[in-house]
Amino acid sequence: MSEKIAAEMFCRDYANLFGRPYTVLRYGIPFGPRMRSDLVVAAFLLRAMRGEPLSIDGDGSQERFFVYVEDLAAAHVNALKPAANNRTFNLESDEAISIRRLAETVGEMVGDTEVTFGPSRPGDYRARIVRSDRANNELGWKPKHTFDEGLRKTLEWYRAQQARS
Repeated sequence: MSEKIAAEMFCRDYANLFGRPYTVLRYGIPFGPRMRSDLVVAAFLLRAMRGEPLSIDGDGSQERFFVYVEDLAAAHVNALKPAANNRTFNLESDEAISIRRLAETVGEMVGDTEVTFGPSRPGDYRARIVRSDRANNELGWKPKHTFDEGLRKTLEWYRAQQARS
Protein backbone atom coordinates (compact mmCIF):
# COMPACT_ATOMS: atom_id res chain seq x y z
CA MET A 1 0.00 0.00 0.00
CA SER A 2 1.37 3.43 -0.85
CA GLU A 3 1.97 6.10 1.76
CA LYS A 4 -0.59 8.35 0.08
CA ILE A 5 -3.35 5.77 0.30
CA ALA A 6 -2.41 5.05 3.92
CA ALA A 7 -2.59 8.78 4.73
CA GLU A 8 -6.05 8.97 3.14
CA MET A 9 -7.16 6.01 5.25
CA PHE A 10 -5.85 7.75 8.40
CA CYS A 11 -7.92 10.82 7.49
CA ARG A 12 -11.05 8.68 7.13
CA ASP A 13 -10.36 6.87 10.39
CA TYR A 14 -9.78 10.15 12.22
CA ALA A 15 -13.07 11.51 10.85
CA ASN A 16 -14.89 8.36 11.98
CA LEU A 17 -13.30 8.37 15.45
CA PHE A 18 -13.35 12.08 16.22
CA GLY A 19 -15.86 13.60 13.84
CA ARG A 20 -13.30 15.89 12.19
CA PRO A 21 -13.97 16.42 8.48
CA TYR A 22 -11.25 15.99 5.89
CA THR A 23 -10.77 16.70 2.20
CA VAL A 24 -8.22 14.91 0.03
CA LEU A 25 -6.89 16.59 -3.11
CA ARG A 26 -4.99 14.34 -5.51
CA TYR A 27 -2.87 16.35 -7.94
CA GLY A 28 -1.88 15.56 -11.47
CA ILE A 29 1.61 16.87 -12.33
CA PRO A 30 1.76 20.44 -10.97
CA PHE A 31 3.80 23.05 -12.82
CA GLY A 32 4.30 26.78 -12.76
CA PRO A 33 6.46 29.50 -11.21
CA ARG A 34 8.63 28.49 -8.24
CA MET A 35 8.50 24.76 -9.00
CA ARG A 36 11.53 22.65 -8.18
CA SER A 37 14.17 22.94 -10.88
CA ASP A 38 14.55 19.16 -11.16
CA LEU A 39 10.97 18.68 -12.41
CA VAL A 40 10.70 18.12 -16.15
CA VAL A 41 8.94 21.38 -17.07
CA ALA A 42 11.37 23.54 -15.09
CA ALA A 43 14.39 21.53 -16.21
CA PHE A 44 13.44 21.86 -19.89
CA LEU A 45 12.73 25.60 -19.61
CA LEU A 46 15.97 26.33 -17.76
CA ARG A 47 18.09 24.23 -20.15
CA ALA A 48 16.52 25.85 -23.20
CA MET A 49 17.06 29.33 -21.73
CA ARG A 50 20.77 28.46 -21.25
CA GLY A 51 20.98 27.21 -24.85
CA GLU A 52 21.45 23.59 -23.78
CA PRO A 53 19.82 20.68 -25.61
CA LEU A 54 16.75 19.01 -24.14
CA SER A 55 17.36 15.32 -23.57
CA ILE A 56 14.45 12.89 -23.76
CA ASP A 57 14.70 9.33 -22.52
CA GLY A 58 13.08 7.06 -25.10
CA ASP A 59 10.92 8.32 -27.95
CA GLY A 60 9.10 10.99 -25.91
CA SER A 61 5.70 9.36 -26.22
CA GLN A 62 5.36 9.15 -22.41
CA GLU A 63 2.38 11.27 -21.43
CA ARG A 64 1.59 13.27 -18.30
CA PHE A 65 -1.44 15.24 -17.17
CA PHE A 66 0.05 18.57 -16.14
CA VAL A 67 -2.00 21.07 -14.13
CA TYR A 68 -1.02 24.70 -13.68
CA VAL A 69 -0.45 25.95 -10.11
CA GLU A 70 -3.02 28.76 -10.33
CA ASP A 71 -5.65 26.16 -11.18
CA LEU A 72 -4.55 24.09 -8.18
CA ALA A 73 -4.80 27.17 -5.96
CA ALA A 74 -8.38 27.70 -7.16
CA ALA A 75 -9.14 24.06 -6.36
CA HIS A 76 -7.91 24.60 -2.80
CA VAL A 77 -10.29 27.54 -2.40
CA ASN A 78 -13.16 25.45 -3.78
CA ALA A 79 -12.22 22.63 -1.40
CA LEU A 80 -13.17 24.88 1.53
CA LYS A 81 -16.83 24.47 0.56
CA PRO A 82 -18.93 22.19 2.79
CA ALA A 83 -19.52 19.94 -0.24
CA ALA A 84 -15.84 18.93 0.01
CA ASN A 85 -16.17 17.50 3.52
CA ASN A 86 -15.05 13.88 3.72
CA ARG A 87 -14.50 13.66 -0.04
CA THR A 88 -11.54 12.90 -2.31
CA PHE A 89 -10.99 14.89 -5.49
CA ASN A 90 -8.64 14.31 -8.42
CA LEU A 91 -7.20 17.52 -9.85
CA GLU A 92 -5.84 16.97 -13.33
CA SER A 93 -6.09 18.54 -16.72
CA ASP A 94 -8.07 16.78 -19.42
CA GLU A 95 -5.15 16.91 -21.85
CA ALA A 96 -2.38 14.30 -21.96
CA ILE A 97 0.92 15.98 -22.90
CA SER A 98 3.74 13.86 -24.28
CA ILE A 99 7.29 14.61 -23.18
CA ARG A 100 8.11 15.15 -26.87
CA ARG A 101 5.36 17.78 -27.14
CA LEU A 102 6.63 19.45 -23.97
CA ALA A 103 10.14 19.67 -25.46
CA GLU A 104 8.86 20.92 -28.82
CA THR A 105 6.64 23.56 -27.17
CA VAL A 106 9.51 24.76 -24.98
CA GLY A 107 11.66 24.97 -28.14
CA GLU A 108 9.01 27.03 -29.93
CA MET A 109 8.64 29.42 -26.99
CA VAL A 110 12.35 29.84 -26.18
CA GLY A 111 13.67 29.45 -29.73
CA ASP A 112 16.59 27.55 -31.25
CA THR A 113 16.45 24.54 -28.94
CA GLU A 114 17.93 21.17 -29.85
CA VAL A 115 16.11 18.03 -28.70
CA THR A 116 18.05 14.79 -28.30
CA PHE A 117 16.80 11.27 -27.63
CA GLY A 118 18.45 8.57 -25.53
CA PRO A 119 17.58 5.12 -24.30
CA SER A 120 14.33 4.59 -22.46
CA ARG A 121 14.46 4.61 -18.67
CA PRO A 122 13.56 1.30 -17.12
CA GLY A 123 10.31 1.53 -15.22
CA ASP A 124 9.17 4.80 -16.83
CA TYR A 125 5.45 4.74 -16.28
CA ARG A 126 2.67 5.39 -18.74
CA ALA A 127 0.16 8.01 -17.69
CA ARG A 128 -3.03 6.66 -16.22
CA ILE A 129 -6.22 8.43 -17.09
CA VAL A 130 -7.57 9.99 -13.94
CA ARG A 131 -10.74 12.01 -14.23
CA SER A 132 -11.53 15.22 -12.36
CA ASP A 133 -15.28 14.89 -12.90
CA ARG A 134 -16.08 14.87 -9.18
CA ALA A 135 -14.16 18.13 -8.63
CA ASN A 136 -16.04 19.67 -11.54
CA ASN A 137 -19.49 18.35 -10.56
CA GLU A 138 -19.30 18.87 -6.80
CA LEU A 139 -16.95 21.86 -6.45
CA GLY A 140 -17.32 23.58 -9.80
CA TRP A 141 -13.57 23.19 -10.42
CA LYS A 142 -12.04 22.78 -13.83
CA PRO A 143 -8.58 23.92 -14.95
CA LYS A 144 -8.80 27.30 -16.68
CA HIS A 145 -5.31 27.30 -18.17
CA THR A 146 -4.34 25.22 -21.16
CA PHE A 147 -0.95 23.59 -20.97
CA ASP A 148 0.50 26.12 -23.45
CA GLU A 149 -0.88 29.08 -21.44
CA GLY A 150 0.57 27.75 -18.21
CA LEU A 151 3.91 27.04 -19.88
CA ARG A 152 4.01 30.55 -21.33
CA LYS A 153 3.31 32.11 -17.92
CA THR A 154 5.96 29.91 -16.34
CA LEU A 155 8.53 30.94 -18.96
CA GLU A 156 7.67 34.60 -18.38
CA TRP A 157 8.29 34.13 -14.67
CA TYR A 158 11.67 32.48 -15.30
CA ARG A 159 12.67 35.27 -17.67
CA ALA A 160 11.68 37.90 -15.06
CA GLN A 161 13.80 36.07 -12.46
CA GLN A 162 16.71 35.96 -14.87
CA ALA A 163 16.40 39.71 -15.56
CA ARG A 164 16.58 40.41 -11.80
CA SER A 165 19.84 38.47 -11.44
